Amino acid sequence: MQQSYPIEIAWVDSLGSADSFLIRPSPAWTYWEPKAETIHGISREPLIRAGLSVEQAAERLSDALGLENGVQRRA
Repeated sequence: MQQSYPIEIAWVDSLGSADSFLIRPSPAWTYWEPKAETIHGISREPLIRAGLSVEQAAERLSDALGLENGVQRRA
């Protein structure tokens, strides 16, 4: 069975603030689709070299969304 994994997260909020970052493949993410690499123009090497860990990516996204442990922070 083929699998897929996130390689990049990007967004722009309603005020125009934007962010994006690459995600470093977890060691368990061994499947790589050459066709997807061609379509997206991102090879595995830059992800390994410059990507955030899965944990760092999740934390950064949670911070941007105003979440704490997956729950909306209270004002």
